[in-house]
Amino acid sequence: LRTNHGLFRTSLNGIGDAVILTDRDHLVMFMNPMAEKLTGKNLLDVRCEPVLSVLQLEGESIGTFSHALTDVMEGKRSWESKGHCRLLRQDGETRFVELSCAPIHIEDGTMGLVIVLKDVGRM
Repeated sequence: LRTNHGLFRTSLNGIGDAVILTDRDHLVMFMNPMAEKLTGKNLLDVRCEPVLSVLQLEGESIGTFSHALTDVMEGKRSWESKGHCRLLRQDGETRFVELSCAPIHIEDGTMGLVIVLKDVGRM
């Protein structure tokens, strides 16, 4: 189990996009270093916070994204933004991001969500 956990963490930390994992209630459980860099927030500060308060998003996709979180949990299907959202960083800088979200399955059902943010530029 310890080896699997280490491999899991190493894999997520090595991904070039921002990755956030949540529990069933959409509370942040993990952020990789790219997510910390992109949001300007530290995992230790936002662990167990609602993901929608951690991701300060603006744009047409934000309403769709908030609905998608519930839809993905219930429907066990993934979701991708149709356009760019504006992400307001902790330092006030704004970045354009593309979002995707997918359920994390376990044998008993859906355990949480994996959210991926792709940084597509500054505003």
